[in-house]
Amino acid sequence: MAERLGRLEVGPRTRDMGIAVGLYMLNRVLTLVGPLVRLHGQLDFSKLTYLSVIWAGIHDDATWYAAIADKGYWRQVTPFFPAYPTLIHLTQWGTGLNLADAGLFVANAFFVLDIYMMILLGKRVFSHRVGVMAAGLLTLWPVAFFMTSMYTEPLFIFAILGSLLACVENKPIAAGLWGVLAALTRNEGVLLVLPLLGLAWKDWRASRRLPLRPILGIGLVAGGTLLYMFYLLARYHNPLVFVSEEHLWGRQFLVPWLTLWHGFAALPWLLEHTTWAGRVYYLLQVGGVIVALATLPWAWTRVPHSWFWFLAFMIVIPLSDPGTGVETIVMRPRHIEDYFFSFARFTLPMIPLFFVLAQGLAKWRHSWARNLVFGLSSASLALLSIPLDYHIFLG
Repeated sequence: MAERLGRLEVGPRTRDMGIAVGLYMLNRVLTLVGPLVRLHGQLDFSKLTYLSVIWAGIHDDATWYAAIADKGYWRQVTPFFPAYPTLIHLTQWGTGLNLADAGLFVANAFFVLDIYMMILLGKRVFSHRVGVMAAGLLTLWPVAFFMTSMYTEPLFIFAILGSLLACVENKPIAAGLWGVLAALTRNEGVLLVLPLLGLAWKDWRASRRLPLRPILGIGLVAGGTLLYMFYLLARYHNPLVFVSEEHLWGRQFLVPWLTLWHGFAALPWLLEHTTWAGRVYYLLQVGGVIVALATLPWAWTRVPHSWFWFLAFMIVIPLSDPGTGVETIVMRPRHIEDYFFSFARFTLPMIPLFFVLAQGLAKWRHSWARNLVFGLSSASLALLSIPLDYHIFLG
């Protein structure tokens, strides 16, 4: 028996899944720092462990997703797309879990799959080493606590990775079906038409024939967004009500370059006239903007061109929708000046960004420098879990 076990070889998929589970567990350990600090000494170990997992994952937008999963839609919550609340509802119905547990189960399950698929995509396009590094960056990103929270990021990233991987494998219909899921999860999901446009262009250049399969894939992605819009048209007589209702959060349209100009110009005043928690929030969002903008030029030569355009539009959309109005969705309406509203969180689905950074890290000669980057990112993730657990808004 021992000799047989000694001859067993672990396949690449099993190995990659093992890496994914290991990275996930590392993220969970780091993000438990906050709840353990908050609840230590107040509860016995069993309750402390449970609340450390649950408490840390239920904050801010999680309440909206839970409400939609429980009660369905009303006009004010239409900016939250239906795929994730629907999965929460189905999980609750199928397992008997409460809404919080169901939402966290869905998010955490997809997070593990995200890490695994990140490795697969990296291995397919670049190298196994780059794939593992990109997965590590995603897992240990300073705001990666959103990946284990009751948020759409894990599901959205899962759909993006599935679509990109299908495009790489020249499976445009599958890419379109993945795109339907992405488009029903977040409004930016429709951007997955861009990799399919790249595939259509490549096919046309090779054969000089109409690329029917990529075009069908593009139609599927667009159809996901249109499906939600038809629902809104039938119920609220306005297919774009999800856009107009964003004013409740103080969001208003502004061209991206003006958002950048005003955002950086207002930063010193905002840092001076806010609390320490506000400073953490603003610096976190500005950091996300700087990293995304600094990475974008490198993406042109380090990832497929269609990925570059996907990344560019993923940056442009949140910069076109800053928080510069009156936030009325809260108990006490207030004027906000938040030009980079939640931008740090929006970097998580910018998948090409992580592959660009991973390629840069892979070329560094000194391993200690790479370890320093991952160490600083891990420390930031652990430290930010503390204010998060006190329900301080971080994005």
